[in-house]
Amino acid sequence: ANQLAVRFRGTSWIEVRDRSGGIVLSMTGTDGTTRELAIAPPGEIVIGNAAAVEASWRGRTLDVAGQSRQNVARLRLE
Repeated sequence: ANQLAVRFRGTSWIEVRDRSGGIVLSMTGTDGTTRELAIAPPGEIVIGNAAAVEASWRGRTLDVAGQSRQNVARLRLE
């Protein structure tokens, strides 16, 4: 249901917060690393080196590159 999936295509970092603002995932990933987790929405995700990460929320691809400024993406998960 409220599933976030992340795939790293290079070295990057990610921080995910749930509706309470608590960090549910904070990590650095390398090429080929994947993570899946359930998040209580609304949530937030911040991705460094955004060009090296693919993500989906509830089965839909997130526009990580389109939400990136200076290669850091900040997305809200509703």
